[in-house]
Amino acid sequence: MNVTVLFFGMLAEVTQTSVLELNTNSMHLTDFQNEVLNLFPDLKKMSFKIAVNEKIVEEDVPLTAFSKIAFLPPFAGG
Repeated sequence: MNVTVLFFGMLAEVTQTSVLELNTNSMHLTDFQNEVLNLFPDLKKMSFKIAVNEKIVEEDVPLTAFSKIAFLPPFAGG
């Protein structure tokens, strides 16, 4: 299935891209996250949140075809 991966801030700098179209067999976020971390091992040292279809998630969620997954760096309000 095809998913769109978005990287923001310093995560985009580390991956050297802000948008990536990825064909994956991962059906759940945890498996997909591991796949991305294997592609970009430097992300393992970084702190980030993940949003699926524009909603920040803290737990493993199922992915569907054409999901949009964003890797978000820490941010401060104000």
